[in-house]
Amino acid sequence: SPPMSGVQPPNSRPPEALRHTLVALHRATTFSAALDAIVTGTIQLTGMDCCGIYVAEDGAAHLRHYHGAPAAFAAKVSRLGLQDPDVQALLRQTEPLLNLVTDLPELGSLCAAHGFRRAHALPLGSPDKLFGLLTVGSLHTSHAGESIGEILRVLAVEAELVLQRLRAEEALRESEHRYRLLAENVSDVIWIADLNTSRFLYISPSVQRLRGFSVDEVLAENWAQAITPESLEHISRVLPERLALFRRGHQTAYVDEIAQPRKDGTVVWTETVTRFHLNEATGHVEVYGVSRDITERRQMEEQLRQAQKMEAVGRLAGGVAHDFNNILGAVLMQASLLEENPSLDEDARRDAREIQENAQRAANLTRQLLLFSRQSPIEIRCVNLNDTVAHLLRMLRRILGEHIQLRWDPDESLPPVLADSGMVDQVVLNLCVNARDAMPRGGILSLATHLTTEPPTTVPVDAGPGPYVALSVSDTGHGMDEQTRRRIFEPFFTTKQHGRGTGLGLAIVHGIVRQHHGWVEVDSSPGRGSTFRVHFPAAS
Repeated sequence: SPPMSGVQPPNSRPPEALRHTLVALHRATTFSAALDAIVTGTIQLTGMDCCGIYVAEDGAAHLRHYHGAPAAFAAKVSRLGLQDPDVQALLRQTEPLLNLVTDLPELGSLCAAHGFRRAHALPLGSPDKLFGLLTVGSLHTSHAGESIGEILRVLAVEAELVLQRLRAEEALRESEHRYRLLAENVSDVIWIADLNTSRFLYISPSVQRLRGFSVDEVLAENWAQAITPESLEHISRVLPERLALFRRGHQTAYVDEIAQPRKDGTVVWTETVTRFHLNEATGHVEVYGVSRDITERRQMEEQLRQAQKMEAVGRLAGGVAHDFNNILGAVLMQASLLEENPSLDEDARRDAREIQENAQRAANLTRQLLLFSRQSPIEIRCVNLNDTVAHLLRMLRRILGEHIQLRWDPDESLPPVLADSGMVDQVVLNLCVNARDAMPRGGILSLATHLTTEPPTTVPVDAGPGPYVALSVSDTGHGMDEQTRRRIFEPFFTTKQHGRGTGLGLAIVHGIVRQHHGWVEVDSSPGRGSTFRVHFPAAS
């Protein structure tokens, strides 16, 4: 039958119209815009009433965009199995094009039932690499111009090229979006550095949480500035060998513990995993890395090592002290008997008394060793820490001397602590004597108490949940560097001149407090004095 009035036959469409359609198709910047350009242009060029685009996915062709077809029909043909006989016939068709209405049994019946007089479908791509289908149909005429097959084939080829490109671009954008979303929201720092220019090419925003520097600040610096001199020395030592292995084809991920400076002057430790990559465009070797904050983990490991070392030294000291105490007991007894011997002259008795005095001093030393090793028996009871310190103030003023000002700031609302009162006295005296020796030219010694409800994360593992009563002892002395702070609780470690101390004072404090299931915190830096905070468990 002749075409309906107002519908122009396809062979009247000039080549210029096809060119305009193809230009519009290639200018599409999104997948959906390209689908719309194909459907609209196909209807205009073929004179058909409707057009649809199928995309092949998961063994079926899915209707992604259509225009002009009845909604009920579109719903029934929204998915076509690629192995269906009618679809296979479409994929194998040659000239002339099959008319779906008359040439295919199942699809033809469906098309006819919804009023179609003529319909065609062309594959986008080859049957073995099918991208989709381009379909057209007419509800008003069974006539098709001679050039409709040629037009549809040109459109099918161009449509596949454009849709494949746009799908790849959108997949790339989506992949980049997912990666950026991941990289910009993880706590680890993801980075890329160029070894030839020694600059960062990319670094994730989490660097600001890790180091305090903004992304722009890090990108502006040399990558060697992002690590401490000690870590730079390590990297400079291992880098040549790793690069040589990479250039010989070895792809290995390396794990290093790197110290990095923060903006506030502190240092953060990171576990950094790196891998080399050759940028084909520039010829430069790049380093892809992920850095994770392990500062707290290293602190815990250091605390564990220190605790194990102190435990080992304590056992050794305790064993030696017990055996030595037995020997000293015999020496003291023999010296006492010798002094009481009536046959001795006065010089011999004086020598015996000197033996007793020296043996007594040695016995005092062994008692301190037993305190440090936590092998001395303790008597736990409820002790008011404020009263204990207050009773010691007069003695402390005599010990400190007039050149040191003593300040006392108690928290009157404190609960009692579970402790041995004699050992608490020993802790206070040892800390105050240590503070006095740190202020040879005078200064201020401040004592204070307060309640701590929850322990910090660096407390010993055997510490309970709290609350704790804390005694702080602060001085305005010369302070300590980090290396000294790490060793102050070791027995016989001292920074005093020879003969001025045994090096057991702070070791005894550490041993007593640990024996009470508490802990000691130290805050000190050179020229700024020191603060010792001793935490005892509060009585429930």
